[in-house]
Amino acid sequence: MEVPVNYGIYDNKSVNTWKIKAMERIFRDMEFYSKIKKYFNSGSVLELGSAVGNIAKILEDLGFEVVASDYFDFFVDYERKIGLEAYKIDATEISNYTSKKFDNILGQGLSPIMRRDKEIIKKTYLSIHKALKDNGRLIMIQTAYLHKPSKRKTYLSKDEQLEIVREMNIFRVVKVIKHQFVHHKFYSYFNKRFLSYIDFTLAQILPFRHVIILEKLPNS
Repeated sequence: MEVPVNYGIYDNKSVNTWKIKAMERIFRDMEFYSKIKKYFNSGSVLELGSAVGNIAKILEDLGFEVVASDYFDFFVDYERKIGLEAYKIDATEISNYTSKKFDNILGQGLSPIMRRDKEIIKKTYLSIHKALKDNGRLIMIQTAYLHKPSKRKTYLSKDEQLEIVREMNIFRVVKVIKHQFVHHKFYSYFNKRFLSYIDFTLAQILPFRHVIILEKLPNS
């Protein structure tokens, strides 16, 4: 199966491609998640679109009970191969794949929420809402495409996302964090803390991505 996505085409060769991407980002991601850990509820995390499971592994190391998932079988097979609990899940219909409810759901670069299809976006938010425990949190990480006019036609901005969230009235906005000023390839074991500091400070001027933390409203 081949499906067009942000980074080209997903097929059986994508595992190797994403393993390389994961290694390029490892030091940035380790520092990033250690910084935003405080915005997660304690307990369980379902990661949607886990690909090769690199983020799921980081979250496990931070003490969370993690379930990895992806829409593509070859990614799920790899996630299980590296020791993760993993399932095939379509983000628009989570309850069709698992009856579990989670303390947190993580979506990084999750296409059904980011692309300009309001019907699918709302369906995905409802699916996530149903899969969260009371006061469960959705941590959503997306690229800020303000500096790429061609991408603005395909993907929602932060403000457009928040407009839909407020319109649906099933989540409250906990926090919006501006992040990433430095390209991830500059990170190393030796400079990761310094560059992470820059990524959380200078991004206030020109962020390359946003972290949107939402909490399930009670009785919604």
